[in-house]
Amino acid sequence: MIHDFEIELPKSNFTSEEAFKYVKKVKFKSVVQIIIGVLFLLLGFGMIIMPAPPNFEVFTIFFITQEDGVTLMDVIALIIVFTSIFIIIGGYKNLRHI
Repeated sequence: MIHDFEIELPKSNFTSEEAFKYVKKVKFKSVVQIIIGVLFLLLGFGMIIMPAPPNFEVFTIFFITQEDGVTLMDVIALIIVFTSIFIIIGGYKNLRHI
C-alpha cells in the first residue's frame, strides 16, 4: 500500500496550502460537532430539570411517589443526554487525531 502511495503522490497536485485548508476544515467540523453536542446536553438536562406541562407528560413509567415518577419525557431526555455525550466524544476524538 505504501508503494502505491509513493507512485500516486508525485502525480497529484497536492500542496501544503491545500493540506492546511483540509486540516482547518476538519478542525472546524470537530469544534462545531462539540458545540452541537453541548447544546444537546443542555437541552436534555433542561428537559429533565424543568417541569413539563401535563399534556407533554404522556404517562408515568415508574412511580417514585403517588404523584411523581419517571415519565416518558424523562426517558427521551436521557436518550438525548446520552446521544449528546457520544457526539461530544466523537468530536473530541476527531479533534485529537489532527
